[in-house]
Amino acid sequence: MPSFFGLIHAWLGYGVAAVIVLQLLWALSGERQVGLMRFYPSGKSDRG
Repeated sequence: MPSFFGLIHAWLGYGVAAVIVLQLLWALSGERQVGLMRFYPSGKSDRG
């Protein structure tokens, strides 16, 4: 049987994992200025 602190540790881990997954999903599907898509090259060149 897990201890009380073991259960707290497990639930905190699940919470952190859920936040990370939600942030990744939001970043990949959200607006360009908010999400990860701003790091990918757009194919347009500033060199002319």
